[in-house]
Amino acid sequence: MEIKPGIGISALLFGMSMAEVEMELGNPQEIVKLDDIKEFQSTVWHYWDKGFSLFFDEQDNKRFCCVEIDNSDTTIWGKNIFSLNENQIIELFKTKGIFHYETEMEEWGEKE
Repeated sequence: MEIKPGIGISALLFGMSMAEVEMELGNPQEIVKLDDIKEFQSTVWHYWDKGFSLFFDEQDNKRFCCVEIDNSDTTIWGKNIFSLNENQIIELFKTKGIFHYETEMEEWGEKE
């Protein structure tokens, strides 16, 4: 599995329809609708066995817009992302000309 910043992940491209994703991956194992915040309503398709969840933006015709990855074999620019610490990830992005990033500490202690 390869992260392609601004493009997608592996063969999945940001902006793909649900039907296009389904043709590529098959049916998700679980579907959840997130509607807690009116401006950020999404449908989430969980592929637990593949180690990721896909988000489809309700305000953009349910197009693929975001991914959450738990697959430890995932790479970005040829590097295993899960083997890098936060500073190494920041430095890797800098080498690709990406200097702006945001972090957020969640209530449950996870840093995003």
